[in-house]
Amino acid sequence: MKNRKNILLILFLMITLISTACKISLGGNEPTAEPIPVSAEAAESVQTIIDSAIITDEQTKSIAFTVTQEQVTSLAAQELANRPEANISNPQIYLQDGKIDVYAVYTQQYFDLNIHLVLTAEIDANNQLAVKIETADLGNVPAPESMLAAISSLLDDTITKSLLPATTGFRMESIYIADGMATISGTVTQ
Repeated sequence: MKNRKNILLILFLMITLISTACKISLGGNEPTAEPIPVSAEAAESVQTIIDSAIITDEQTKSIAFTVTQEQVTSLAAQELANRPEANISNPQIYLQDGKIDVYAVYTQQYFDLNIHLVLTAEIDANNQLAVKIETADLGNVPAPESMLAAISSLLDDTITKSLLPATTGFRMESIYIADGMATISGTVTQ
């Protein structure tokens, strides 16, 4: 009888622990600024802005467009929703002082982990957008260097595909990030 009570007590404790441990938050950095609202309209407006960018100087064939952090965050949320295998949700992308501050939540079966990346973006010698990771924190731990290179490559591809005008022959010349906006300018070469 006593043995049976001990088994029932252990079983009860195990069930209690399992039910409370269904999702464990492992913490990490969280945004200190106001949350950025996410909307389908803001995500769709990015492509509209890019498609409707016009040549501002006929002689030099200059073109420029600006996107807001709400538009970029909404676009990222939409892309992540289309890639459930990435296990990343709730992106918040702040554009301030030449930096791209990215926050998100990485989810595995039983835990959530806050991700924080600080990125810089510049135009390289080949007139391509190059995104560099200054810092990356996974939870409360800095990401290893080997992971930074892989993340940087993925971001380069994703951002370049999402933020380039539909016009072929667009040559990027500059990117300016400040006050919640990113402005990309360049010339049309064809």
